[in-house]
Amino acid sequence: MVPNWRNLVWLPENELARFDVAGVNLACAEGLPGLESFDSEACLRTIEEWAERVSWTTVKKLRLFEAHPERFYNSRDYFRVLTLVTVLQRDCGVRYNPAKISHDAPFTPLETFLFGITHGDGGTCATMPVLYVAVARRLGYPLVLVSAKGEKATHLFARWVDPGGHFNIEATAEGLQCPPDEHYRTGQYRLTADEEEKGAFLRSQSPRAELAGFLMERAFSWQDVGRHRRVVEAMGWACALEPKNQFYLNRFKASLNNWTRALEARKPAIFPRLMIKAETRRFPVTLPVEFEQDILGLESYREHSE
Repeated sequence: MVPNWRNLVWLPENELARFDVAGVNLACAEGLPGLESFDSEACLRTIEEWAERVSWTTVKKLRLFEAHPERFYNSRDYFRVLTLVTVLQRDCGVRYNPAKISHDAPFTPLETFLFGITHGDGGTCATMPVLYVAVARRLGYPLVLVSAKGEKATHLFARWVDPGGHFNIEATAEGLQCPPDEHYRTGQYRLTADEEEKGAFLRSQSPRAELAGFLMERAFSWQDVGRHRRVVEAMGWACALEPKNQFYLNRFKASLNNWTRALEARKPAIFPRLMIKAETRRFPVTLPVEFEQDILGLESYREHSE
């Protein structure tokens, strides 16, 4: 069952970790425009079926690894991920949506959340890594999500992490590609050390960081249709979950300013000054109280701000 994201945001890390990353992703798509006809449970069933197919094929092909481990860099982990990627792409038809290859291609909620892979025209860098991680975790593999700073938007990839080290998985590539971390610091992903630190880029994401990322994608979907209140709600929770992410906080501040300007443009010339007081906090203390006060003030015009 797909959970309610408003319940997930209050969970401590260890409890949130018990939830399926695919279910968390779909929870953050709840109510978004254009997704009304899509069935989250059907999406999860498809992912379950794909995971079973990957599991069966991995067992079947294991003797190939045992006979020729050198073909797989003498790594059972690499063999497992290669099989996972191959089955998903070759047997299940998972691919990058060709209409979204261009850096200028607009993303709708369908391309931002998992529905686009299971019931649409394909995945994107926002969804294919989530699918790989979701399938891998069903098989007990230690995969996590990682973000890189793209030219125009955040880029996601997957990473195998265990006590022996890690290797990256570029989920949008054909076949299995495992670029080193440095690949995501140069070229189209170039970033400074300061940006890497403030944006939490190239870090293995915790369950709270995963949820925060999905909520930011939810916010951008509402932003595209001008729903300021819903944008600020989703971004506010993302910032509460990841309070040290300066990139999230900057986006949140900009969204508050956009909402303020939209309301100011509709305010009558003679309008009384309002004082609003809340007895309890709506957000955790990880979101500075002054931002919560700004939200409450803007929501007093809610009938005009949706």
